[in-house]
Amino acid sequence: MRFIIWLTLTALPLGVLLQLPDPAELEAPMTAQAEQGRLELERLWADTGTLTSTTANNDSSTTVALPTGTTTTTTTTTTLPDVRCVEWWHAAETAGWPAERIPTLLNSIVWAESRCLPDVTNGADHGLTQINWSTWADLVNSLGLKQAHLYQPELNLRVAFMVAQEAENLGWRWCQPWDSSGNHC
Repeated sequence: MRFIIWLTLTALPLGVLLQLPDPAELEAPMTAQAEQGRLELERLWADTGTLTSTTANNDSSTTVALPTGTTTTTTTTTTLPDVRCVEWWHAAETAGWPAERIPTLLNSIVWAESRCLPDVTNGADHGLTQINWSTWADLVNSLGLKQAHLYQPELNLRVAFMVAQEAENLGWRWCQPWDSSGNHC
């Protein structure tokens, strides 16, 4: 009985495999479709400009026309400094932190407060920068946010930036609200 079940179960996949086309049979249609795509690009972009492309083995090149008014995109790679919690650099920039303060924010404050983990809490403090809820609830609520939003890195860093600004408005150092976890600045 086991042999019959095994034969039935293996015969079905073998039958399916036997119906698959041979790789050589697939090559011709795939080559034809690639050529058709190249010709379509040449036809579409035949008005003005040129684009030179080469095949993977660099044995031929094709000039294709580009339409006028085309734009190019330049990508700039920025090397970030070697700091702890560097994965939150862009979020800090987006939150409004000045570039000169981000290394201290990430390397010292975020590291000391949360070890770079956005969902950390001790019950009273929340998120990357451990925003103290009893102290800053009014500020958070005035932004239309709730305590749960403090676990979203971008929002936590935005609130932290506002906390730092408030500290400066009081005549404190911008990093003073986090002094309980170390001397950050």
